Amino acid sequence: ERIEEWIHQDYRDRLTPEQKIGNSSDVDWDKLTEEMKDSNRFAAMRMPEILSLVGLKLEDGLNSGAEDATVSKVIKDNLEKLAEAEHGGWEEHKRMEGWTYGEPRLNAARKHDLLKPYPLLPEDQKNKDRQAIQNYAKNARKAGFRIVPTKGDGKQESA
Repeated sequence: ERIEEWIHQDYRDRLTPEQKIGNSSDVDWDKLTEEMKDSNRFAAMRMPEILSLVGLKLEDGLNSGAEDATVSKVIKDNLEKLAEAEHGGWEEHKRMEGWTYGEPRLNAARKHDLLKPYPLLPEDQKNKDRQAIQNYAKNARKAGFRIVPTKGDGKQESA
């Protein structure tokens, strides 16, 4: 399976019973609409760019325990920066699909109440972006990839 399929499954696994009610995205990958599959594909495609913000990259293979610890620390130490970038990437993708900001959310009109800067999001929505970042390594591993430092030390490169 590919990373985008694991991202989708991770989303489903994190849904509360209340969030599952009437949720058209709470279906197996092969039953998702193409628009929802594209959303997961774009989430997978932005992972390398987001990881690069803190000196990390994706590559084939599996991490050792020591590599996992290094990557986990870098992600933990930079969680807000990475979560903000994740939200920004999601927001950019939605806007490219023709969505605009609007309250309340109206899918048929492509109006979404979360199309706003990360700092303005409610805390529960920020937590979704944080969780997505925290699950990067797990989802990458399930798809046969690993996250490693770009320069061998896991520290952000200086400009």
